Amino acid sequence: MDMRILALILLLSVLPLCGCSQPHQDPTTAQSTGGADGGGGDALLDSRLAPGELQLLRDEGKFLTRAILNFQATLNADDLNELTSKVNINLAHSDVVDLPIMESAFQRLFPSDHARTAFDELSEVNIEWRKSGACKDAHEVEKDGSAFNVNSAICISEDRIDAKSSKNTAGILGLSLMAHEITHRQGGNEPEAVAVQRIVGETLGSGNLKGLVEGLKSSAFRAKAKKTRASLEWLLQSDLSDKDMTCFKVRMLQDGVEAILGNELSLVGLRRYSPETRKTIPEILALSKGAVGYCDLSLDSQLGTYAGSQVAIEVDHLDSSNVSISPGDKPSLKSRIQSLSELLQKIFSDLEAIGVPTVRT
Repeated sequence: MDMRILALILLLSVLPLCGCSQPHQDPTTAQSTGGADGGGGDALLDSRLAPGELQLLRDEGKFLTRAILNFQATLNADDLNELTSKVNINLAHSDVVDLPIMESAFQRLFPSDHARTAFDELSEVNIEWRKSGACKDAHEVEKDGSAFNVNSAICISEDRIDAKSSKNTAGILGLSLMAHEITHRQGGNEPEAVAVQRIVGETLGSGNLKGLVEGLKSSAFRAKAKKTRASLEWLLQSDLSDKDMTCFKVRMLQDGVEAILGNELSLVGLRRYSPETRKTIPEILALSKGAVGYCDLSLDSQLGTYAGSQVAIEVDHLDSSNVSISPGDKPSLKSRIQSLSELLQKIFSDLEAIGVPTVRT
């Protein structure tokens, strides 16, 4: 027998055994194969689930996705361009995420006409954490996750994510997949959903769920949020006749406000507050500092105006450090606390949306 023919026969017999008949595909660059109308997606990252990570994903997935959307909604065109460039560095040409696709995806999530946003969708949709078996999209194709199914819920297949994972950052994989499905629920097609999925994964980096949860809502932060709300409610319900107790509560309120509104920029890829709520933060800080001003000077028995001179504090809403005293008929401490309360309700609402309780039980 010709030696070349014998060598060919031997080669063909070995290929199936070594798995060489299938080219290796890097899981970090594998595109989802679901159709645009199917509303399904597959995990893109490569990371092993640590013990307890699945339970943490079930418990915190929706809360963390809200915090992710809070962050994503603040990104502008330059931010998207930078993130898109980072994502594309290690991708094959056919997998590149185009900036126009990314911008189109964000328009789906956060419509400029203030129509229904991804925040509305996330607050109402149910999450089905499937412990075994695949999710199915609208075409009955098996997927790691799906946005449209019999239960009209976002389905996430835990065992399929687990099977694709290695090391300890699979929580990011699950969160990215949830962002993918939210994009579908907002009318996004498959390229748009995959683009959002990639951007979320890139933004969160190599973090793990435990670290994300701790950064977002540590026990110290939760305690401070509850104390802040309790101080505010005391001030709202009191007639403020007890100056010492009133000033004690006012200072507790300011301390709490500064604590729960600070360090937002240290949360990589996450934000506690929505963009609309964040716009009110300078005014909240200014009002709380202005309230303390009533206690820094001598107060009359009603704590409504300064003793003798009928002056009150006027605060620059754009700069909480600019506090001046001017004469005239200015708001009383009670009305200032009321204004502060109205703004803080948005803060408390956003905290509850990410799983931070603000009411003492």
